[in-house]
Amino acid sequence: MGCATVKSPKKCSQTNERRISPALEISEFKLLNHYVSLSLLGSGAFSEVILAKHIPTQSFRALKIVSKSKLTSQHFFSWGTVREPYILQEINYPGVIKFYECFDDLLNFYIVTEYCEGGSLFKKIKNSGRLSEENNVLIMYQLLKTVEYIHSHNIVHRDIKLENVLLACKQNIRIKLADFGNACHLTSDKKLTGCYGSACYLAPEVYTNSYDEKVDIWSCGILFYVLLSGKSPYSCKDPCEIKHLVNTSPFQLNDTNTVGFSSIAIDLLQLLLKIQPEQRISASDALKHPLFENISMNLDECSKDI
Repeated sequence: MGCATVKSPKKCSQTNERRISPALEISEFKLLNHYVSLSLLGSGAFSEVILAKHIPTQSFRALKIVSKSKLTSQHFFSWGTVREPYILQEINYPGVIKFYECFDDLLNFYIVTEYCEGGSLFKKIKNSGRLSEENNVLIMYQLLKTVEYIHSHNIVHRDIKLENVLLACKQNIRIKLADFGNACHLTSDKKLTGCYGSACYLAPEVYTNSYDEKVDIWSCGILFYVLLSGKSPYSCKDPCEIKHLVNTSPFQLNDTNTVGFSSIAIDLLQLLLKIQPEQRISASDALKHPLFENISMNLDECSKDI
C-alpha cells in the first residue's frame, strides 16, 4: 500500500532515524464520513481527541485530530510521512492502545485508536484521589511491561505521564499507554536529541548532547512518585522554572518527600530515578524487583475493582 506525504514537509534532522518500509496507507479524508463525533475527550498543544462512533462497526473509537500547521520536522520521517501512526501500527501489545486507521486532509491528520472508557490515570486520581499502594504497584508493573516491550522494538516514547496512561474501563486498573506523538526509533549506533514531553517528567539528560531509552525509565519513576504521593515532584508551577530545576537540580528522594512510602517502593524509585542514565535500571530489570515478586501478570490481576 502507499503512504501519504505532506505537501512541503521540513526535512527531518533526527540523526537516529532508521528507514522503515511504509506499510500503512494514510487514506483520503472521505473516511471521516464513517465517524460521528460525540464528545471531546481531551486536547493538547498539537491536537485534540474526540470520542467518535464508527458507523460501519457501530463501535466507539478515539479520534485524534492533529493540526499539520503545529507539527515540526521532528514529527515526520525524512521522506515526509508523519511518525505517530506508523509507529503505532508497528506495535501489537495489550498495554498499548490499538491503532485502527489514519487519514488526512489539507489541515489535519486524523488518527483513530481504541477508546478507553476509564479515561486517563491523571483524571482518575484528580477525581477520586490517590489509589492504594497495591493498585499503584499493579499499574507500575503493567507500565514497565509495556515500556519493556516498546524498548525491545527500539521505540522510545518520550512523553510518559499520567495523562498518557489510560484505563481500559472504569471498573478496573487495566492500563494502556497512549499518545505516541513524540515517539521515535532508536538504533544501536545512534542516540536521540531534542527536548520532548511535559516538564516535570523530563529526564535530566535531555539537556545534554544526546540520550537513549532511559529517558522513559526516568519518566516512569516520576509517574510512580506522583502515584504514591499525589504530588508533583517540583514545587514550582511554571514549566520554564521546572525545566531549569531538571537541568540544574533534578528531583531526588529524601525523608521528607517519601513519608508514608514503603521501604521496598522507595528502593525501586531510587533505581528508576538515578541521575546518571547508565546507572538507571532498565525496564526488564525493574520488573525483577522484589516489589513485583507476588505479581503473576495474567490480566485477571488487574480486573479487580479500582
